[in-house]
Amino acid sequence: MSASGNYEQRSGKVHRIVGGVMGLIGSIEKGAADVTVDIDSLKGLCSDDEVIVAALESVKNGLASSRGRIPSLAELQQRFGVVKKVGRKMSMVGEGPGTDGLQGLVAGEFYSRVLVATDDGVAMKKLESEGIDDEERLARASYQLSNGHLVEAAKELDQIKSKKVKVVIADFLKDAKAKVSVEECVDVLKLRCSSLNTGMQ
Repeated sequence: MSASGNYEQRSGKVHRIVGGVMGLIGSIEKGAADVTVDIDSLKGLCSDDEVIVAALESVKNGLASSRGRIPSLAELQQRFGVVKKVGRKMSMVGEGPGTDGLQGLVAGEFYSRVLVATDDGVAMKKLESEGIDDEERLARASYQLSNGHLVEAAKELDQIKSKKVKVVIADFLKDAKAKVSVEECVDVLKLRCSSLNTGMQ
């Protein structure tokens, strides 16, 4: 095959890969329900590109851990309002005998209504060395999330100590981490596509 024919064949493959990857990224960012078939097709097309294959596999794993769909930042922010409210109640129950069941729920409900909630901004100013309780962790996570800092919000939630609060935040935290992981992989895919395009010029 001539050099020009070889170039055209390679160029056509690069355009199919870039087009497929960018289409997949668009679907993920729009919150498409299931893109695993697209991922598997792209992995076949890109089988000789280890970077893309590894990133696609990570995206697939992230999607699997969040039930096939990555929520948007706005969806996570909205969900966290409920998570924070219930988590705050559970943070006031405490651990140990007499804190489970109806008695614990009543106590959490009572204290969450009587005590003033920690302000998100105030909680952010508190130093780690001063000791940060679970209610403050929730407030700090809320602050980070409202400013679009999902990684930092997840780090705050990872430091929750109460088993009861951990149960409340578990699904939210799983989805938040999946979103972070997928977004990191999407960045890798974008860079790789840019590199492939540059290589064809």
